[in-house]
Amino acid sequence: MNQQNLQSTEMLKTKISRLGLLSEPVVNLPDRDMTYVKSYDHLIEHFAKMSPPTESEFTALAHAAFGWMPTILDLKIENWADVRRKLGKLGEAPLRLPDWGLREVRELSECISTRASNGKSVVGLSKILHFLYPAIWPIWDKRTGTTWGGFYRKDKCGSYCEYAYALREVVTEGLATEVNKTMNKNLNERGLPPVGALRALEMTLFIKGRK
Repeated sequence: MNQQNLQSTEMLKTKISRLGLLSEPVVNLPDRDMTYVKSYDHLIEHFAKMSPPTESEFTALAHAAFGWMPTILDLKIENWADVRRKLGKLGEAPLRLPDWGLREVRELSECISTRASNGKSVVGLSKILHFLYPAIWPIWDKRTGTTWGGFYRKDKCGSYCEYAYALREVVTEGLATEVNKTMNKNLNERGLPPVGALRALEMTLFIKGRK
């Protein structure tokens, strides 16, 4: 690891320590979040096989992801082959860089819009990417983004890629092990299947955002 990456890792450790993300794991999942949690595994089971998806599969996934939000979706795809190529690129082994995938995320976000998102939806795209590549792209929404920081920045695509990179680094550095164990223990007690480390971190941020 070069000096720049070492400095980035130390800054990341400082941030997650300040957030209490690892030292204060969420012990109990609120009952009000259980429908959201239960439906997750079914969506992952169905869509993670599509790598990258066909146009028909992507359309179904996009509507499922927005139904999970929920909001009304408007897909604007003129060149499906180009969209599929970009989705495939985002499923490759990521480089350890904060802006890895940024160009593809920017361009794909232009294809997905809602009235509420004012022309594009990075939140919706994050959910689509997560259902396709759950070990690479975490979910990004108002609660996780506000808890982590950067959700209200003008450059939401940049914020999302930096957030995804940071959570991947937490997992890569082996810092998410206890959070993942705690989350999966809690899920198991509820009769729910385990989740990966990236999802456990995102869920922790999501639940902390309730407070």
